[in-house]
Amino acid sequence: MPEVRFWLLDVMDAGEAVDLWGLGEDGRRLMIEVPFRSYFYLVPSSDYVKVKGAQEVDMFRMGKRVRCLRVEAQDDPSKEAEEMMSRGLGDAYGYDIRRSDLFLISTGLRPSAWTAAEAERVSSGAYDVYRSTGPPRSLEDRKDVPRIRILSFDPIYISRNASPRPERDPVAAVSIYDGSSAKTIAGDEQYVLRSFVEEVMRADPDVILGFQSNRVHWNYLSRRAENSGLRFSLGRDGSEPHGSVYGHVSIRGRANVDLSEFVDEVPEVKLERLEELSKYLGIEAPREAPEYFEIGELWEKDRRKLVEYFEWRVRAMFDVFSAISDYVFNLSSITGLPPDHVLTAATGFKVENYLMRFAELEARELIPPRKETRHVTYQGGIVLQPKPGLHRGIAVLDFKSMYPSIIIKYNISLETVDEGGSLRSGPPGFLPRALRRLLDERSRAREEEARYPEGSSERKVLDAKQRALKRIANATYGYTGWSGARWYAPHVAAAITAKGREVISSVISKAGEMGLEVIYGDTDSVFVSHDEGKVRELLRWVEESLGLEVKLEKIYRGVLFTEAKKRYAGITEDGELDVVGLEAVRGDWSEVAKRAQMNVLEVLLREESPERAEETAREWIRRVRAGNVPLKDLIIWKQLTKPIDEYEATAPHAVVAREMREKGWDVRIGDKVGFIVVKGAGKLHERVKPYFEVTADQVDWDYYAEKQVAAACGRVLEAVGVDESKLLSASKGMSLEEFFGK
Repeated sequence: MPEVRFWLLDVMDAGEAVDLWGLGEDGRRLMIEVPFRSYFYLVPSSDYVKVKGAQEVDMFRMGKRVRCLRVEAQDDPSKEAEEMMSRGLGDAYGYDIRRSDLFLISTGLRPSAWTAAEAERVSSGAYDVYRSTGPPRSLEDRKDVPRIRILSFDPIYISRNASPRPERDPVAAVSIYDGSSAKTIAGDEQYVLRSFVEEVMRADPDVILGFQSNRVHWNYLSRRAENSGLRFSLGRDGSEPHGSVYGHVSIRGRANVDLSEFVDEVPEVKLERLEELSKYLGIEAPREAPEYFEIGELWEKDRRKLVEYFEWRVRAMFDVFSAISDYVFNLSSITGLPPDHVLTAATGFKVENYLMRFAELEARELIPPRKETRHVTYQGGIVLQPKPGLHRGIAVLDFKSMYPSIIIKYNISLETVDEGGSLRSGPPGFLPRALRRLLDERSRAREEEARYPEGSSERKVLDAKQRALKRIANATYGYTGWSGARWYAPHVAAAITAKGREVISSVISKAGEMGLEVIYGDTDSVFVSHDEGKVRELLRWVEESLGLEVKLEKIYRGVLFTEAKKRYAGITEDGELDVVGLEAVRGDWSEVAKRAQMNVLEVLLREESPERAEETAREWIRRVRAGNVPLKDLIIWKQLTKPIDEYEATAPHAVVAREMREKGWDVRIGDKVGFIVVKGAGKLHERVKPYFEVTADQVDWDYYAEKQVAAACGRVLEAVGVDESKLLSASKGMSLEEFFGK
């Protein structure tokens, strides 16, 4: 029987089989049907328990060997397992894993990687259909990625003075881009939707890119299609999009990638906007993007401008994916999650999927069922009180990669730590072994990467792989403290952080003995005065005496610490400005406050002049008092983290969200609400309005001068002896610009 080789794109349930969708070596798209029945493990309550057709196997439970029955489910594995447990036959494991996930876990196949299967062709057409005649296998030696067809899309909905709603507002247009040319389909709604489906089927993409497509667009478009009596057939097999796990929408035979979900991978991007993500990745973005409430008016008055913007969006999505695709595909292959799931899934699920694969394939460790569990707090990493002020020549020691090494070195695992936190001796535990595999694979990737020239495609792919491996390894120690984890073990998480505190404390003590001044310490980093020889000696001591790896992350030419922990700014030897925890990089302060603080920090750190920095702050305050600031720079964004009605009546963003909801705007958990503070009597929450309803004459400019700009600038200037009240009292006078009426 011939062997079919293909790059695995997605896996779908199909009754008593799974469908493997992929890209063949010959460039054709294909689907292979593989018979597969779900199964679970039963640890029998006695030797007398028998289950018809079950296979006896040896597994491990918390590191201890146990006799198990591997039970093939006849129908619903969850119901069958729970029925057996209710009869007292034993404890069941792995029964709540989705069939397609279990298939990948049990076979070791990796999405976004090459696979081979003996199979017979059943039919040919837009894609080839095969039926497997033997178990598929991974082709571990193949690292190349085939040429992938991509289509990005962005719909335009028109609504007047409210959020577009699928039950009311039509789809006016859809912009698309296939890598060669962008186009916008416009016209009556039936034409737009029918043409969009035709364009998807014509382009036949392997990956469909959107932004907020899982959360908004697929549901909206599907409902509008249904309302129009159209079948929204976007799947390779003609099926319609359907809801899946993690809030993801599946399209059969294609990877539906929502790029807004990549924002969670990048903490530096504060607002979930395509413009912000594009700027972060070095992709050119328009200076001024239309706000969502302006779309209806632009559609009527300046349609060309609006279409140009949406066509920029679909091109930008393409460029964003080009920049991150190697990372996404490697993360998919490592975790075993398909490429469209791996961005949607929370970090804990990514780690867990990797651990489940390791448990089944290598450790033979039983996978516990997911349970609702109350979160238990535990002490985190060490955080030293910073020494406020401006410091010169500071080295930052990075301990981030230390935690996986601590787990391995001290054999910290679920079966080696008792509830009191004491470590028991024994063979390497489940977690250390799983991490060792990740770290070894990362070391091999880095060694192989070094063999290729800078800028080569091989080096780029291997760098993406080692970054993805590092991401999962560094997230594993926090996984045991996540209450949603199958292997939830807060006492293990506490043991890891306790050992981390112990190690960092010993490093701090050693640094002091060597004459290095410790300025600050924060969970996984320590800031010390930079003396090249002594710092090198300290790193060598950590490696030789503690058997752990600590890196010299960066050297600051100057760094400013406030009195608060986790809030500082520094300038590197290369002149790059780093800001951590301060208002300038937080999403819940106005843009004018952030710009003013950043301007003050630039002067403080580049010119080392507190006097000039103080005058810079005063000038910003005068400018704001005079109202010489665009309204968009006054918007304060705050995210809704729970239902609106659960907020206290005094939360400003909740007050605005309620007002917007009453006016017809669709405001949900996870949305960022933008508001501006206006003049008037009463408390702050009584003086806030949705930003798009405010005019310049309504703004409370004194609030922005005092509570935003002066507060943000004062936060950093206080560290060099300048009091915030002094800023305000000295800023009451006119600037020359104001005097001359400019």
